[in-house]
Amino acid sequence: MTDPSLADAGTALAWRVADYLWPQESLARRLGMHLADVGVGRAVVDLIVGEDMLNTQRFCHGGIIFTLADQAFAFAANSRNERSVTASCVIDYLQPVPCGERLRAIAREHARQGRAAYYDIRVERMDAEVVAIMRARAMSIGGTHVAP
Repeated sequence: MTDPSLADAGTALAWRVADYLWPQESLARRLGMHLADVGVGRAVVDLIVGEDMLNTQRFCHGGIIFTLADQAFAFAANSRNERSVTASCVIDYLQPVPCGERLRAIAREHARQGRAAYYDIRVERMDAEVVAIMRARAMSIGGTHVAP
């Protein structure tokens, strides 16, 4: 995890927003997600796949992988302290994930236009093998999370 006290102003603000939002993310906390890093237009969220997260094939349920990717996307999309929501997203699942695997979702903004911002999110094993790819669009809805 990046030490927020050593960050530039943009990254420090992203951490302030994340610190404000994290207590409100009850599902992410219940699933055991961990915000590993955040900065301007980017975020990293980790999760260890538990027995209760498996589908009938005994692999990680796609909804869990989607939720992990969406969580990283949410922190990246709100990192500038502009209230933003998901407008659209698409996910491709590339590899099955067994119980006990530690996953990492890495969200990065790659374009902004008006109120819209576009993100690529990779879900990886800890050896960097990609298990899913999401493309998402956020829309700013006005307002801020924390005082500037």
